[in-house]
Amino acid sequence: MSPIEDELIEVLSRERAYLISGEFEKVERLADLKIRIANRLSKSGANAVSDAVKGELRRNEAMLNAAREGLKAAKHRVTQIRTAAGKISYYGTNGQRTEVQTGGPTFQHRA
Repeated sequence: MSPIEDELIEVLSRERAYLISGEFEKVERLADLKIRIANRLSKSGANAVSDAVKGELRRNEAMLNAAREGLKAAKHRVTQIRTAAGKISYYGTNGQRTEVQTGGPTFQHRA
């Protein structure tokens, strides 16, 4: 493995650690560094990257996709909670569903 590949693997390992810890702002900051290293790697004349680099890239891609899906699911759940907090649904004697607006969530302030 070349020194450039070693550097890329080190950056990908940091990216993985940031993904695990939820430090997404740090993941974003690594993007430019990864691009610069990839450009250096392509200019070095390397025909193909090592299996180690490919493995790290696949693992991080899977983690990024999982993080994106998790954030999407959390956003959807928060929307559901907010929607449900503003109304109550019930079924009347005729079997029809009826919704009553409750005025939305309220907060109790304590001194």
